Amino acid sequence: MKIEKIIENTQKTVESMQVSPENLIMAITKLLEITHKNGLDAEAVAALADCGITLEIKED
Repeated sequence: MKIEKIIENTQKTVESMQVSPENLIMAITKLLEITHKNGLDAEAVAALADCGITLEIKED
């Protein structure tokens, strides 16, 4: 599995609007759940910040 190919395919899908904004948010949320389970909250926040997305994590 090559990450570059996945990114290219995802970009094409988003640009052609084959994925709704809601589904894109759902995908990001699911990925955040995975990173949280693996103790990678800080890394996830930093990765999203690199993309211009601000995420604030609060413990319940």
